[in-house]
Amino acid sequence: IIWLPRVIIAIIIFFVFKWLANKAYKLANYYFKKQENLSLTLRQMLALITKVGVWIFGFMIILVVLKLEKVVLSLLAGFGIVGLGLSFAFQDLATNILSGVIIAFQRPFEIGEDIEVDNIFGKVHTISLRTTEIITPRGQVITVPNRKMIEANLINYSRLKIRRIDLQVGVSYAENLQQVEKVLVETLQKVEFIKDYPRPEVWFNEFADSSINLYAIVWVKYETLAKYNEQISELIKLIHKTFNEHDITIPFPIRTLDFGIKGGTPLKEMIK
Repeated sequence: IIWLPRVIIAIIIFFVFKWLANKAYKLANYYFKKQENLSLTLRQMLALITKVGVWIFGFMIILVVLKLEKVVLSLLAGFGIVGLGLSFAFQDLATNILSGVIIAFQRPFEIGEDIEVDNIFGKVHTISLRTTEIITPRGQVITVPNRKMIEANLINYSRLKIRRIDLQVGVSYAENLQQVEKVLVETLQKVEFIKDYPRPEVWFNEFADSSINLYAIVWVKYETLAKYNEQISELIKLIHKTFNEHDITIPFPIRTLDFGIKGGTPLKEMIK
């Protein structure tokens, strides 16, 4: 009976702080949403920390109302000892969570961007404090620990909004290379989706077995992987059509068979 008023007050405080915690979460979300320099993951994390902070404050007040101040001190001491033990038991978990916080602040990638990390390529689907989900072009959902997202070399294809295409093609040894370069550059400069700067370039790079190989190098606006692959396909068809129109030969592999010990002996002489 003596404790009943305190219990009633504690219950009222509980529901008040429950309402305050939810209200604080919504207000924090609304406030941080206006901060354009904060990522979605960081905004959600800060709002959640605000909510948890209100709950902890309310929990402490309830313990004081119930005259359980010593319990507060015991809990704090116990949390310290338990936290020390858990830090060893869940070292990987703690590392991944810390990595998630670093990702939220540094923002090396965002949801919806195409990235490659640890030989995994795909679009970022979700970013949590512990893991990052990536959807591959084949429709696979791969969950990567945030520790690897920090430690491994990460390539972000969407950040600069442009990407280079390197197309290798071979021409016959009989072709005029200056003419090949001129025709190809002029053709590439007329393509709408190719950027004017950096300008299209043609580089000859190899004397191969049956051809002289070159690279057609262009820059395009990067939107999605599907669009990027479509542009590569269009360029291959365009180069093939252009070479046919200008009688530029893309040679087949050629093999010469020599049946004699002395090089260059014709087959008909060998079979006499």
